[in-house]
Amino acid sequence: MIKELSSHLPAVKSAGLLLLLIPVMAFNSLNSFAQENIHGFRLIEKRFVKEVNANCLYYEHIKSGARLMKIEADDENKTFGITFKTVPSSDNGVAHIMEHSVLNGSVNFPAKSPFDILSKGSLKTFLNAMTGRDATAYPVASMNEKDYFNLMNVYLDAVFFPMLYTDPRILKQEGWHYELTDKESPVVYKGVVYNEMKGAYSNPQREVRYQLLKNLFPDNVYGWESGGLPSAIPTLTQDEFVAFHKKFYHPENSYIFLYGNAPTDKELEFIDKNYLSKFTRGGFRANIEDQAAFKAPKEVTSTYPVLEGETKGKTFLSKSFVIGHNTDYTLSMALDILAEVLVNQESAPLRLAFQKAGIGKDVYASVSNYKQNVFTITVLNAEPSDKEKFASIVMDGLKSLVDNGVDKSEVEGVLSRLEFSLREGNSAQKGINYMNQNISGWFFDNDPFSGLEYEKMLSSLKEALKTNYLEKIIQDGMLANPHALLLVVKPQEGLDAERNAANVKALADYKASLSPEETDKMIADTKSLIEYQNADDSPEAVATIPMLSLSDISPKAAFYDCGVMDVKKTPVLCRKEFTNGILYTRLLFDMRTLTEQQLPYAALLSDLLGAMSTKNYSYGKLNHAFNVNTGGFYTSIQTYTPDFDDNNLRPKFCITTKVMKDKAPAMFELTGEVLLRSLMDDTARLHELISRRCSQLQSSMNQDGFNVAASRLPSYFSREGVFNQITSGLDYYW
Repeated sequence: MIKELSSHLPAVKSAGLLLLLIPVMAFNSLNSFAQENIHGFRLIEKRFVKEVNANCLYYEHIKSGARLMKIEADDENKTFGITFKTVPSSDNGVAHIMEHSVLNGSVNFPAKSPFDILSKGSLKTFLNAMTGRDATAYPVASMNEKDYFNLMNVYLDAVFFPMLYTDPRILKQEGWHYELTDKESPVVYKGVVYNEMKGAYSNPQREVRYQLLKNLFPDNVYGWESGGLPSAIPTLTQDEFVAFHKKFYHPENSYIFLYGNAPTDKELEFIDKNYLSKFTRGGFRANIEDQAAFKAPKEVTSTYPVLEGETKGKTFLSKSFVIGHNTDYTLSMALDILAEVLVNQESAPLRLAFQKAGIGKDVYASVSNYKQNVFTITVLNAEPSDKEKFASIVMDGLKSLVDNGVDKSEVEGVLSRLEFSLREGNSAQKGINYMNQNISGWFFDNDPFSGLEYEKMLSSLKEALKTNYLEKIIQDGMLANPHALLLVVKPQEGLDAERNAANVKALADYKASLSPEETDKMIADTKSLIEYQNADDSPEAVATIPMLSLSDISPKAAFYDCGVMDVKKTPVLCRKEFTNGILYTRLLFDMRTLTEQQLPYAALLSDLLGAMSTKNYSYGKLNHAFNVNTGGFYTSIQTYTPDFDDNNLRPKFCITTKVMKDKAPAMFELTGEVLLRSLMDDTARLHELISRRCSQLQSSMNQDGFNVAASRLPSYFSREGVFNQITSGLDYYW
């Protein structure tokens, strides 16, 4: 539907308003104090960090060399995480495969997948593992103390004592293996990560990211695909796999993070007694060298596969700069501000320049905080012939900003939004967020607290912004920086078929080279692996996984009461909660008054509100006003089914805002401006926004095709599924 809306745009009506307000109240937290040395740990530093309102403790384990940080927060949602600095030296995906594999059984928990058992039987609020370019992390969280220690126990055993040393089937299952079911069948590659990365690289933006980092960082870890290139994954051997674990998964190369109200003494004793005391220092901590700056900027052209006839308007153009280090927090925050002010905001100068030149359907700027920061401007859905014009617009636009200055009022607005976001800390998983915030400083500056102390960063940034700091970053970090890349990634018909044919031929040649005995062994190995995968764990193996009993679970559920008022015949719900001085509001409009034909237009309205000009504001000035006065203005469509009754579907058009309490009047004035005075007859702006939304939907389908299909399935048997397809699924797109 959205593809056809450039020429006819009916009005949308909605009725029935529900207003939800969440004001604030005072809150005080009590924090415990740590002993200097305890349970094999030496206290390096104890610091009260006001931004997290807690004592933060930094320890080193004396025997093993492990580093540990604890935030003693008054939070029931206890968090444990262990991160290893992992530095692969090829595209074979060893770090990613290792992340999967350590969770496939360990010495004390020999079930095939303790992770899956915990997922079903734990009260966890977070349970995951993730691989980055330079690190692999294993975080968990739970509000139940016994469950928290169970999760910690299984994860520590997994990372330090995995079964992969003695069971090569784990690499075969999680990484790759040859599959041959009988003598007549072709040999094929199989494996969880192999298949996952084949899917990942069906998204062209993955190819863009790979080419960008490969060419910006040809000499260090960031140039390798840590997830694994499908063509390189089958080069990984069992010996290399085991050697990688031995090298990088030692406590001395680990960073252990604890958060919440679990007793610190108990946590340290548990970790020392059961795990760290079993290791001695090995003298190795991974190090990542800087990529040396280039002598001159690079220009690279690459390709990605598309179907026949799908090449028009499918080229990606990007310009990237390597600028400073991620431990220079003032610089990193300044780059985030520049991304918004130069490109991402609706009235940003480079965005407007690309729109005027007719290059691409969408543009965005991003900042990647690797050890060295990467600032990138990317245009989507362009043509290869736009390359020179794209590069000229970028460099000329940057030079103009240096000559004429960056708009101070726009900087003020973005800084205000950034400051609001930092002080809000609005997440149920605060521990996970703090772990992510502190890891860069811990990795590269040996200071686990620096990433949390944002007030110092803000103060430094505000002082710098009184000067020509941003203009200097543009001049030195972009215009005069030789460590830069102009990248063109264009579509190529038939490339996928060409790659598949080469893969099939290579496997056929390999099969032909096998002796009869080797062929029989491959068939037997395939059968054995399938039997292993299909077999259930023994009751004894399952019993090793620590589980909760009913007596460990509180029968009391948390209840959140709301006061109900009637204001001019509109129900208003209000709840007092600690929100650090922030007022949250949500306007809910009942959509049951709309016909089915009107629903996609309501969804479109959700995409447009706040991005159109109004009677009193241009869209750029409106965006600026929201930045200066609020923490955000968001629209969405949500469905509610009381008592899970699909026949009682209650869809709502939602407008959500957040604001510091003293600026609430300005927030309500701006919300009223958007709702009552948006200029929906600006067809040029409508066409621009709809084209961009269409491009975004196409991109999301390329990135997440599985979920696109999965989200469509409920539409065949539920009213809610039908509604979601009309307002956000394939029906909305078409």
